[in-house]
Amino acid sequence: MSDVASRPRTPHTVPDLLAARAEVDPARVAIEVYGVATLTFAQWHQRAAAVAGALVARGLSPGQRVALVFGTRHWVDFAVAYCGVQMAGGVAVPCGDRTATATLDYVLRHCGAVGVIQAVDGPVVAGPTRWLATVAELEREAAAPVTVRVAPWDPAQILYTSGTTGRPKGVAATHANLTYGATTHPKRRRLAHSDHFLHAFPVGTNAGQTMLLNA
Repeated sequence: MSDVASRPRTPHTVPDLLAARAEVDPARVAIEVYGVATLTFAQWHQRAAAVAGALVARGLSPGQRVALVFGTRHWVDFAVAYCGVQMAGGVAVPCGDRTATATLDYVLRHCGAVGVIQAVDGPVVAGPTRWLATVAELEREAAAPVTVRVAPWDPAQILYTSGTTGRPKGVAATHANLTYGATTHPKRRRLAHSDHFLHAFPVGTNAGQTMLLNA
């Protein structure tokens, strides 16, 4: 990874895919939490870049882990935070807000999270060596939108198993892992035959991440 710079237009990182979609379909709704909030592709990209700017200003270094603790009502802010962390060069660690306190504490320590982004009504998970913020706070802090150049082989996320057979295990994925087979061509997108996908998967699960990346 390198310093903040203009990002090459390739489909091999999550931020680049979002940027391409925001350019082609800026006003189209990307995510909707029924009866709660909607997010267009342009808004997703703009808000994520603002969050990235605040994270870089806070001193986030490329490759550092940031935990994202959100519930199902906050999918929009979660999506913004997820891409914002990656735009800042960080590694997103999605966690559901119903995770047991002891389990969440273990995950944060295990992945070495330097900070936590959570919903306004989320659990208090700050610690002596990590900061705590909401998406709204980061957007207010942002002096200017930022995108840090990342490579396809850079780590993008760490998703933890449920821990039903022992302690949760972290599964890391690179940008190339997450964007494998993706294309920016509107007529060649996977699942392009469908306009909408309805789901109720919680944040922090593999199924939930699949739906997020499908968007």
